[in-house]
Amino acid sequence: MGASTVERALSTFVERLRPEPRSAFLTLRALALSLGPDITERVTPSEVAYARRDRPFLVAEVLRNRLIAIFPPGTTLEDPNGRLLRRGEQRYVRLDRADDLDGHVQEFVRKS
Repeated sequence: MGASTVERALSTFVERLRPEPRSAFLTLRALALSLGPDITERVTPSEVAYARRDRPFLVAEVLRNRLIAIFPPGTTLEDPNGRLLRRGEQRYVRLDRADDLDGHVQEFVRKS
């Protein structure tokens, strides 16, 4: 996928979000990409997936104009504050605004 194609897909993804979750996504994206030079980003209009050395660790998905951050099944994430929700085998958090991306959620991203 060429750079302009990725930029268009990323723009389409971001445009599907309301302003508050849009801010949360941009913060989440910056965090994911800051984890090292080996981080890759795969963009479609409905999701943005992040991987480290081809191992997925985070998917940002638009679900009914809301942003959710999904963590891969089998990832050990301690959740003493009960932030993680479940959808089948998936564990995820809703990010309705940038404040939702608190220290606990940031730690999920770093450890997944």
